[in-house]
Amino acid sequence: MGQSLPNVIIIYPDQMRADAMSCAGNKRIKTPNIDRLACEGIRFTHAYTTFPLCCPFRASVMTGKYAHAHGMLANHYPIPLGQEFIAEIMRNAGYQTGYVGKWHLNGGKKNDLVPPGPERLGFEYFVGFSRGHNYMRSIYYRNTDQPYTSQRYEPDYQTDHLIEFMEQCRQDPAGRPFFGMICYGPPHVPMIAPPNWLNLYSPDEVPIRDNTPQDVEAQAKARRFLAKYYGLVANVDHNIGRILDWLDYRKLADNTIVILVSDHGDMAGEHGRYGKKTYYEAAMHVPFLVRYPRRFSG
Repeated sequence: MGQSLPNVIIIYPDQMRADAMSCAGNKRIKTPNIDRLACEGIRFTHAYTTFPLCCPFRASVMTGKYAHAHGMLANHYPIPLGQEFIAEIMRNAGYQTGYVGKWHLNGGKKNDLVPPGPERLGFEYFVGFSRGHNYMRSIYYRNTDQPYTSQRYEPDYQTDHLIEFMEQCRQDPAGRPFFGMICYGPPHVPMIAPPNWLNLYSPDEVPIRDNTPQDVEAQAKARRFLAKYYGLVANVDHNIGRILDWLDYRKLADNTIVILVSDHGDMAGEHGRYGKKTYYEAAMHVPFLVRYPRRFSG
């Protein structure tokens, strides 16, 4: 592509803690591709979600507004239309727009179709579904209202579709840049993955925070959870590597902005709690990395 405007890719794993990266000082987990983003770009060490819940923060990403302004204050409701959305802005600026993965912005039931038109908020290429975390038998839609069921692990096939989108954009006769967003379900529960990822870490080797309750069972439960959680993150990291390798192969890395961000973290046993919906550090602190080689380097 010879365009002057940069391509933009947003990579958005669901419920990823800020410390679930080796570049953040975690000595147990290995995330070489996320580390590469940090080394070649910028890692923001004090990035916090504006709302530790899926839908409100997703709507903030789409609108650039706080939840009280965009109107989505809880999960499973449709985002109010009639606002300005990032994909519409990018499309109007000459970008080809594409979205892959979990949507969670149209109030639908699990595995529902996100209808073409205004409800896709400006995204043209669209491979995804309303919501759901069935990682080994993922139901998704592509171009039609016919549901597909994938037998592959969800982030793996989703990365294929993002690469397909970028390949299509690369062949655009007008040379327009692309704006793509991929929303992985993991490391959000359930702890489901192929065995090579799920069993990558042993609970006995996973450190836990001092604020985890001191009784033996609570600490063992936290270790078991984090070991599997780290395995899901490792697969996300693997797929991030596939995206970065494709950009290198097509010689697009220098003029592509790659952003990694999550909506919130996971308590992972801290204070005896799991999940989000709380204002503790573990739920609020999120990864936020930006790489744009043409403009800056790490």
